[in-house]
Amino acid sequence: MIARTEALIADLGLEEALKRAHAYAEAGADMILVHSKQKTSGEIVAFARRWHGETRLVVVPTAYPDLTEARIRELGNIGMVIYGNHAIRAAVTAMRQVFAEIRADGGIHNVDRPSPRSRRFSNCSGWAR
Repeated sequence: MIARTEALIADLGLEEALKRAHAYAEAGADMILVHSKQKTSGEIVAFARRWHGETRLVVVPTAYPDLTEARIRELGNIGMVIYGNHAIRAAVTAMRQVFAEIRADGGIHNVDRPSPRSRRFSNCSGWAR
């Protein structure tokens, strides 16, 4: 079970976030999700540096892209990273491009052909036979 402390989101501060996280860990949580509405990773990094529990942390760095994989590894106690909606953003961008091509070309004749990307999708989705 992943227990989510909303203390930073609710502007209750680092001490309250740590207090809640310790309570969740003591109650048996498998991981602690800590999240912030700040635009930089400062609160998350401060939390991770002060977290000395054995329960691993989960972060969602959507709002603070400065929290890189290297920085996450360096902190040493983050066990999971959730890239919340980045795949959806990429899919929407790709769909807009395809629909723009369809409109520009007057049909699907240039976009409806197999490509290395569509073969990769078919292979990973199990549709390729």
